[in-house]
Amino acid sequence: MAIDLASRVENSTKIRCLLLENTFTSIPDVAKSLFDLKFVRCLPRWFYKNQYLSRLKVPRLMMPTLYLSGLGDQLIPSSMMTELYNSTSSETKIMGRFPGGSHNETWMSNHYYPTIEYFLDEVPITKLCLQFKVCRVEVAHYSIFLKY
Repeated sequence: MAIDLASRVENSTKIRCLLLENTFTSIPDVAKSLFDLKFVRCLPRWFYKNQYLSRLKVPRLMMPTLYLSGLGDQLIPSSMMTELYNSTSSETKIMGRFPGGSHNETWMSNHYYPTIEYFLDEVPITKLCLQFKVCRVEVAHYSIFLKY
């Protein structure tokens, strides 16, 4: 959802940075990963009502982007995060990898919060945020508004 919103032209001046955690390339890719059955691998894309084709949208991301990947995620393979990271067009992108981080508990990994703090301190979003007094950060399907 966050990738979809951030990739839209009408939002390009509204979103200053993007944080993504354990995110998938698409719903069909997740289905193929979770269900190693021949018929699932053969399902056409039109079969899926909501496809969330993030892999096709990340090349349109121009804002600074932080990828937070739990390497122990059993639901979303970390290779999907790597693929999204490699496809992102933003000049400023960072990949944080957290060994042992699971799908719902990566936030408890060592260096998780320092990685976010580094990203917010070091990437060139601070000046842009200061202009507007509020910086909107999208974390998966959560919005965080940082007030300065």
